[in-house]
Amino acid sequence: MFPAQRHNYDTWLSHIVAAYLQKLSGKDKTFGRFLLDLPSVPPDVFQLLRDLCMSPPKMEVGFHTLRDFVNDRPTLRADAMGILLDLTTHEQKATRAAAIITLKRWVGDVQPMDQMVRDFALQLLRRLQSKPAPVEEGGKVE
Repeated sequence: MFPAQRHNYDTWLSHIVAAYLQKLSGKDKTFGRFLLDLPSVPPDVFQLLRDLCMSPPKMEVGFHTLRDFVNDRPTLRADAMGILLDLTTHEQKATRAAAIITLKRWVGDVQPMDQMVRDFALQLLRRLQSKPAPVEEGGKVE
């Protein structure tokens, strides 16, 4: 796609998605199917999906769509997996739990997702191990 065409595509896609979101219900499946059928998915659409995952009324749509990107669009798998993995450490318990549940279906036999999840988990474990333990005022470790 030429740069001018790409800009027009991204602009009009943003308008369409914004209009769609105003009418989006929490159980909508057509929104995800629409996004999966796009020939090209700009990064701001993935940011929008991340935002949906953090919105309790629309959380299900966001997680289902990201899961479908991972399963059905190998060229976009890393983008969708990155968001899902990142949400496993989200401060909101509901978002964190939904991300973990979405990812755990791939642990075991489903490649390459299994390895991506395991690598991320090992990174988190190393990060936790490298942080010094908090010390109380009396010098005792908590």
